[in-house]
Amino acid sequence: ADDETDDEETADVAEDVVITAASSDQDVSFGSGGQSDRAVQEWGAGETKSLVYQATVAGGAATEQYPVSLTVEFTDSDGTEGTDTLQTVLEPRPRQQFAFRGIEHSIPVGDNGIAEISVENTGPQAVENASVTISSPDPAITFSESDGQATSTAIFVGNWAAGTNKTLSVRLAVGSAAVRRNYTLDLTVEGRDETDRELNERSRQFGFTPEPRQRYAIEAVRHDLIVGDNSPVTVELRNR
Repeated sequence: ADDETDDEETADVAEDVVITAASSDQDVSFGSGGQSDRAVQEWGAGETKSLVYQATVAGGAATEQYPVSLTVEFTDSDGTEGTDTLQTVLEPRPRQQFAFRGIEHSIPVGDNGIAEISVENTGPQAVENASVTISSPDPAITFSESDGQATSTAIFVGNWAAGTNKTLSVRLAVGSAAVRRNYTLDLTVEGRDETDRELNERSRQFGFTPEPRQRYAIEAVRHDLIVGDNSPVTVELRNR
């Protein structure tokens, strides 16, 4: 308690203060060069300042505590320069994630139809004003829009709670030259978090395999026709 009283009594006005934020871990960086400065011209004794830094966390970083140092360089009222270094930690939140859960359809080669695509917001946050764009890099697979065929389609989802699934209905068209194989489709989610901050796009890929082309085969032809007469002809077709 005595030490705290002494500190308060000896606190002084600081001038030309520069506060540098940096992390010794490469997964966390400040500014564009790894560290960032903030300047305060005059800092009164007992006065609190709020300093805002732009920090970046690497995409492969873990959700754990990362060390951060704040180095304060200042000049006191006697003109003496000094330095003080403080230590704290930053613990980033998990990255917002979405997961493809499945696709249901009965669209054959050379035809079009509705595909039901299931996507889950796996969290950790709810997303507001969410929209999903589905695109096809292969021209054999397109999306039927009101103005013709397109290589992508967008669906507005709205508010999307963490842990919930959304079923997206899209009209897919499979070209007549397509083959029955797995085609890759891209799924991108955009939106805003609960603080109205725009989320970074989240993209996923999933597979789409068209059903076989509708085909028929002649099984048998039966008749009693003779030259100069008419008679029923029976044709047996099999839907292959």
